Amino acid sequence: MRKFLIKSVCFFIVLILFYFITYKVTYNKIAVKNDFMAAIIDKHKIVSDIKQPKIILAGGSNIAFGIDSKLIEKRIGKRVVNLSIHAGLGLEFILNELKDIAQKGDIIFLSPEYFLSIEGNYKLKKLTSSYYKNANNYFTNNIFEDLKIHIEKTRANLHEWDVKDNTQMDNPELDKNSIKSIYSRNAFNLNGDVISHLEAKKPKEINDREKLKYEYWEGIELINEFNDIAEKKGIKVYFLFPNYPNSEFQRNKIAIQKLEIDLKRDLKVRILNKPSDFVYNDTLFYDTVYHLDKTGRIMRTEKFIEIIKKLF
Repeated sequence: MRKFLIKSVCFFIVLILFYFITYKVTYNKIAVKNDFMAAIIDKHKIVSDIKQPKIILAGGSNIAFGIDSKLIEKRIGKRVVNLSIHAGLGLEFILNELKDIAQKGDIIFLSPEYFLSIEGNYKLKKLTSSYYKNANNYFTNNIFEDLKIHIEKTRANLHEWDVKDNTQMDNPELDKNSIKSIYSRNAFNLNGDVISHLEAKKPKEINDREKLKYEYWEGIELINEFNDIAEKKGIKVYFLFPNYPNSEFQRNKIAIQKLEIDLKRDLKVRILNKPSDFVYNDTLFYDTVYHLDKTGRIMRTEKFIEIIKKLF
C-alpha cells in the first residue's frame, strides 16, 4: 500500500512538472493574436486611456453585438466603453473585471443574458487569460482543470480550442462574411463594439435557441455584493434586461416573468427596463438569439438612450 501511494505521488509530481515546464510553450502556440477573445487587450487599453468618469457597458455578447456606443457618446455627452465580449466568461468573471477597472464617478450599465452562468466556461476563461494576464484574477484557477486542458491540447497538437462561439483567425485574408472574420479581434471598433457583422450576409437560421429553465438565479446575490463595493467607490450601477427575439421571448415568457419578479424583489441595483423593452422581431437578429443585426442594433441603441437619458 505504501509503495502504491509513493508511486501515485511521484506520478502526480511528474504530471505537475510536465504542466509547468510546457505551459508557456502551450499558451504561446495557442495565443493567436487575432482571436476574438484577444479583444480584451484592446478594451482595457481603451479604459486606461480615458481619464474622466465614463460609462461602462457590461454583459455578454448581447451588449458586444447589440449597442452603438458612439451614438450613446454623441447623445449623452460622456465617454462610453463596451467592455462586453462573451457570455461564456460567466457573471463572476464579468463582475471581477469591473471591480478591477471601474473608477469613482463611472456609471455601469449591466445587461447579462438570461440566467447567465456564474462560473462560465473554464476553457474560455483560460484562453482569455492567456491574452491578458490580469484576467487570471477574475476567476478561480483550477490546477486540475488546467492540467486536463493542457493534456487535451497537447494531444490535439495545440491547434484549436473547442469553445462555443470562439474561432481562430489563422488567415487574415478572409472573406468578410467568413465566420472567422466576424469572430476575430478585428471585429471591434474603438469603443469596444462588434461591428464586423453589420454589413455581412446573415446566416439563414438563428442559433442557440433554447427553452429557459427557471430557477432562482444566484447572480442576484453576486450583483448585490458587487454593488456594495461599487457604492463605496462612488460608482453607480444599473441593471437592464437583454435583447431577445420575439419567438424566444414568447416561448420562455413564464421563466422570464419569474426571474423579473425575483429581480424586482431582491436586486439592490436599480432596474431600468422591462424584459419586453428589447424584444424584437426574429428577422432583426444576426446569428444567435442575442446578436442583433445592423437594424436591430440601431433600434436597441435608440431605446437604450431613451431609457438612460433621464439619469443624466
